[in-house]
Amino acid sequence: MGIKEYYYGLGSIPGIDDVKEFQFVGMTQHVVATNLSLPSGRLVYISVKACDHVSLCTVASSLPVMVDVTPPLAGSVTAAPPRGPVAGGRVSAGAGTGAGDVVVQYGGFEDPESGVQGYQVAVGRHAHSHDVLAFSPVTGFLTLLPRGLMADGGQYYVHVRATNRVGLWTTVSSTPFLYDASPPTAGYVRFGKPGQESL
Repeated sequence: MGIKEYYYGLGSIPGIDDVKEFQFVGMTQHVVATNLSLPSGRLVYISVKACDHVSLCTVASSLPVMVDVTPPLAGSVTAAPPRGPVAGGRVSAGAGTGAGDVVVQYGGFEDPESGVQGYQVAVGRHAHSHDVLAFSPVTGFLTLLPRGLMADGGQYYVHVRATNRVGLWTTVSSTPFLYDASPPTAGYVRFGKPGQESL
């Protein structure tokens, strides 16, 4: 006899419509659902009910979909000259990579629903700008800013953007730092009694 009509619904388990009641869609085989009120952080199943001309129906359900309507939780960002091995979420004293390098370290970003998919780093001269370096993908939780990016003596901010698996993001900025790639100007030392000094 063939299919007469379709319905779709959303539920917390397959075949159930406790999230969104079954909606009649006629013979349409694709639907764009809008204005949904979905429970963030929960698994949702999409179920389709197909009914024939004598009202006998069968239901098929999708694999579970994690609902995520919130961006990642904010973490922390630090930017500092590399003074040694990095451990415990901060740049510690020790061996460096060279004058003019800046290490950016970030951590603590979380997304309980869909997880953090990736990070991007940007640099700006103001708290909310990225006029020095546009957001660029990075891996891991540590990155070295390119040399020659910043002007000696300038103040800068580093911004880290964490994006989850549904495309929502959170951006956190470092405290401003003064970029210094040059050593102090050499002075002089006097030795001896007043009037008899040698340089």
